Amino acid sequence: MEPLGFSSDTLIEGWDGPILGIGLDMGTTCSGASFGIYPKNGGKISVDIIQWQDPKLVKIPSKISYDPDGECTIGPNASDNLPVAKWFKLLLPNRDDLPSDIRDARQIEDAEETLEMLETDPVQITADYLQELFRYVIDSIRKAGGNTFVDSTPFRVIVTVPAVWSDHALGQMKEAVELSDILDARPVGIPQTTVQFITEPEAAAIGTISLMKDWYSFDFGDSFVVADLGGGTVDCISYVVDKTNPFQMRELVKGEGALCGATFLDHFFIDLVETKLRDSGYMPWREFIRGDRHRARQCWEHEIKRPFNNVNKGDITFKIGRQTDSRRVALRFNHDDIRGVFEMVCPKILELIQRQLTAAQAKTRRLPKCILLVGGLGQNQYIYELLKEKYAGKVAVLQVLGNDGWTSVSRGAVLCGGQKHRALASPRTSRYSYGWATTVMFEEGVHDPADKFFDWSTGKYMASNQMFWVIKQGDDIDTFQPLSLKCERRIAPDAEGSSTFTEVIYKSKKANPSDREGDNSIDEDVTEAASLVILSPPAAKLPLIKGWGESWYTFAYDINAEIVGCSLRFTVTCKFLQGRVELAKTSVNVVEEIC
Repeated sequence: MEPLGFSSDTLIEGWDGPILGIGLDMGTTCSGASFGIYPKNGGKISVDIIQWQDPKLVKIPSKISYDPDGECTIGPNASDNLPVAKWFKLLLPNRDDLPSDIRDARQIEDAEETLEMLETDPVQITADYLQELFRYVIDSIRKAGGNTFVDSTPFRVIVTVPAVWSDHALGQMKEAVELSDILDARPVGIPQTTVQFITEPEAAAIGTISLMKDWYSFDFGDSFVVADLGGGTVDCISYVVDKTNPFQMRELVKGEGALCGATFLDHFFIDLVETKLRDSGYMPWREFIRGDRHRARQCWEHEIKRPFNNVNKGDITFKIGRQTDSRRVALRFNHDDIRGVFEMVCPKILELIQRQLTAAQAKTRRLPKCILLVGGLGQNQYIYELLKEKYAGKVAVLQVLGNDGWTSVSRGAVLCGGQKHRALASPRTSRYSYGWATTVMFEEGVHDPADKFFDWSTGKYMASNQMFWVIKQGDDIDTFQPLSLKCERRIAPDAEGSSTFTEVIYKSKKANPSDREGDNSIDEDVTEAASLVILSPPAAKLPLIKGWGESWYTFAYDINAEIVGCSLRFTVTCKFLQGRVELAKTSVNVVEEIC
């Protein structure tokens, strides 16, 4: 397996020199970046992680503040004395596209209120944040490689995005990149910067697999789950290996996420601290000076949260600082106290992972080979031990510790950007169900009586507004067989010339949407995806068929559906004169490819 091999001369048209690859990982709560050189003649890529002021700081908070002159500051330098925007990444998708437990979260409302106060929008604030992030990266590379190297080398920027994002959210991020200075003009003779978007799990998987390829390998057909345990969200997705040399995988199970990341652990721990302070007769947490609270949070982060496990069960002393009466305050926590904090989020994390395993097993008839734990919270020993115990002897649980694990997304982005062939093959499962409404013969006990009507043109009872779902959410599009549905329209006998009809193509987020159009009209998960505007042949050219009392012109046509690349293509054809004529066509992107 050689996931790092590539031919760099195909990355930027007309350029045969080295290229600077830059991976940007703008997370919900923390962001990071990495860079590497794509050699002229291909070969292994050495990736460096951007450090932020402190060598130990490989990620910075995803927050931004603006001074009265409109100048912005990001990360640890964002001023708490000014309005600070956080969690704005979650505002890029439409709220309805977010999982139900995320769309109504307090963090979303806080972010919206802050943006309203700042009189800006999600795209602009994301652009401002990316601009400052990119500037810092370039300044850091200049310090490491010199101005001459940076000014004489083209950039290839790889921006990571969630796997569950819709076309709308991706479009918002693309607009933000265009508004930032990432695509600014380069010196004369240097090709313009190119930008590539890849999914965070894809980048995390490649970033992790590249580190462990000497001691763990995948075979063709192996599946695995990537569990990205981040600061705000935990996102899980499953892949299956299509090739081993070069390494290539494809999406097996649609990604899913929830708000149960490290930040929520922090909140639950502070709640515990508040309770302990109150029960011990100390002053409230918020009344301790900022410096004491900062040091206490660092103690929780580095000495309690990250190393917490089920082996060392001794008590923990948590020093906060001095009260206003100068008394030193130190709280004591036992193992069950801290375990109780973790149990506020662990069930959600385990449930997300289990759903991926179950769905992957249903598709491949065997359990995935392993679970890859990535992200900051993915390095926690307690969560690792829970999973290892739960799946012992069934599924391996793999964890990369230290900065390599925390920065796997930005490092993987650089590696992916340097590959001649994408490590992730086009996702081959449909992200939505697609279909249209039709009329069929009414059957007692099958159709809703509300849909029953007498069709004078046929003399029969029919059921109107019945949905025909051509493909369902989660279906494997590689096994999709082209199909053709025969349709008829009856045209009044006094009609002249051609008639126009519209067939609306609907999409649903559900794997099993309703078979009634009436149900779907009130279902927020069902929306119009496309439409087919059909112009019939002139009525005089159509056959007359006797109905109930009189004859009607009958327009017979076929709606055809087939997979073309990553799209589901619909065409309308009819038999006319001596052959078949195409009357309309449209396509929908069933897999939402992002590149």
